[in-house]
Amino acid sequence: MGSLLRPQNLLDARSLIRDKGVSPEEAGLPEVEKKAIADVVKVQQELGIKAVTSGEFVRTRFWGLMWDEFVGTIALQEADASMFRLYHPDVVSLIEKDRHVMPGDSVIAAQKLSHDRARSTSNLHELRLVQSALPESEWSNIKLTMITPAWFHMRYKQGRAYAKEAYENDEEYFKDVAKVYQVSIRCSLPPFCDLSKGLMTSNPLI
Repeated sequence: MGSLLRPQNLLDARSLIRDKGVSPEEAGLPEVEKKAIADVVKVQQELGIKAVTSGEFVRTRFWGLMWDEFVGTIALQEADASMFRLYHPDVVSLIEKDRHVMPGDSVIAAQKLSHDRARSTSNLHELRLVQSALPESEWSNIKLTMITPAWFHMRYKQGRAYAKEAYENDEEYFKDVAKVYQVSIRCSLPPFCDLSKGLMTSNPLI
């Protein structure tokens, strides 16, 4: 199961943050998120779905903020369409009429990638919100989506997923991607979580 339809009050809170520049607390986002996730967990249980998710309600897009939180990445604010593989279905949805890409949705490795536990918090935050809606005996049924390690690389033309100052080639790049994913999994998932069923790497194009 992927992203579910966001409730309107959640969309409204995010709009306030994005368009008015208010803080998440001022927009009431923490309370709205918690209630929305509790409601969607209940719906999944009522439908008999065993592996429950957050509906990905804490994410603006299904891939979330994990890559933004890696040390060394940068979210491009002025990304020209020429750096992308324009046949990639996901890229098509991001291209604006002036052939620029929506700000913040384009992440590259500007420096060597590494993991910082203090920065990489979004997956654990999401997990804890789902936990709060379930008895502890059912925590092992929680499913968390983690975007495929190749997600951003396959969006870009050859050599554009990373700065030349960071990596010389794909082999170097993916060695570090593998390392940060390994650490991220260990830090994001608590001991009770069975990786064989609790973690899904998502690539909707496969």
